[in-house]
Amino acid sequence: MRRLAVIFGVLFLAAGSACVGREFQPAPTPLPTVNPADVETARIDTRELTGYFTSVDCLDANGDREVRMDDIEQQGAPDVNLDGESNDQDHQAFADLDIEVVGGGCGRIRQSFISKPSPPESTCDNGRPFVVIAGVIGQTSGDVLTLESGMGLRALLADITRKADEAALAWTLVLATPQIDGAAQPNAAMEQWLDVTLSAMLAARPCASLVLVGHSHGAVMASAVAARLEAKGLSSRIAYVALIDRVIERYQGEKTAIPEEPFVFNAYQKNSTPEVRNGIPLQAAGRHVTDQDFSGKSPNVATTPGVPPPTLIDHESIDDDLDIRAMIANEAIARVQGLASR
Repeated sequence: MRRLAVIFGVLFLAAGSACVGREFQPAPTPLPTVNPADVETARIDTRELTGYFTSVDCLDANGDREVRMDDIEQQGAPDVNLDGESNDQDHQAFADLDIEVVGGGCGRIRQSFISKPSPPESTCDNGRPFVVIAGVIGQTSGDVLTLESGMGLRALLADITRKADEAALAWTLVLATPQIDGAAQPNAAMEQWLDVTLSAMLAARPCASLVLVGHSHGAVMASAVAARLEAKGLSSRIAYVALIDRVIERYQGEKTAIPEEPFVFNAYQKNSTPEVRNGIPLQAAGRHVTDQDFSGKSPNVATTPGVPPPTLIDHESIDDDLDIRAMIANEAIARVQGLASR
C-alpha cells in the first residue's frame, strides 16, 4: 500500500475490575453515539461514492458494553438490504449480532462503509446481474476509512467497479478495516460484523454475487469471512476471493479458515523483512486456491517524486502494482459474469 500498513502496531486493550457484588456495581454509562443511517461520501481512489459509514463500537446505545440488535434499533443501521433507506428491515438483519465492547471504546473511528447501489434503481427484477464488491484494507489503527491509507486496496476496488460498469453490472461497494478498535476482540468482532452485513446483502438480492478482496490483515479477514459465509450455505454466491499478501502475524481472529468451494486467488511475495510480513502459499488449505508468487516481479506502481520504488515487489507495493490490480479486477468480473450466466 502507498503508506505503510501498521500491522505490527496493533493496540491490545485489556479491561480488569475487582469482583464486587451486583448491588455495588454502578449503572452502565452510555457511550457517545453516532448515526450509521446518515448518508455521507467516501473517496475510493478517484471515485466519490455516497453511502453509510459505521463506527461499530459506538453503537452500544444502552451502555451495557454489548452491541446487539436492540442497540441497532435505537442507533439506526446502514442500508444492508439495499432498498435505498435505513429502516426496520435493516435492523432485523442484525438479530444475531453480539459484539462486546470495552469501556470507553467509542472513539468515533469508522470501520466500515457501504455505498448506495450503482445504478440506484437496480433491482433483481430488471434482469441485470448485481455484484457486492467488498474490500478489507490492511491498515489496523486509526480512522483508516477517512485517512489516505489503504490506497492500493482502494484503487483496486475502484478498478473492479469500473470493470463492472463496462460489463453493465449493477454493484454496491463495501470497504472495511480488519478490526474494531473498541471491541474486546477487535479482529473477531469485525469478522462477525462483515459476516452479518454481507449475508444481509446477499439475502436481499437473490441475483447478487460477491467479490471479496483484502490485503495483509485484510486478506486474513477476507478468507475468514468467506469461510463463515460458506458455512451458511452461501458458497455458490461467492464469485471470487482475492488475498493479497495474507499475513497472520498478530492477527487475533480466525487465522486458518479458507473457503473450500469458492475460487480463491492468493497473491504473495517473499521479499519483505521480517519474514512474518510476507504472504505464504495456501493451495493445500482450500480446494480451489490458486497461488501466485510475485517475488521476482519489478513493481509497476505510480512513483512519488524523490522516492524511488523498490527493486522488487514487497509487502507495501504488492497491492499498488498496476499489473496485479488489473489481473484481479479482470478475473473478478469474469467470474461474476460466469455465475450470472448459469
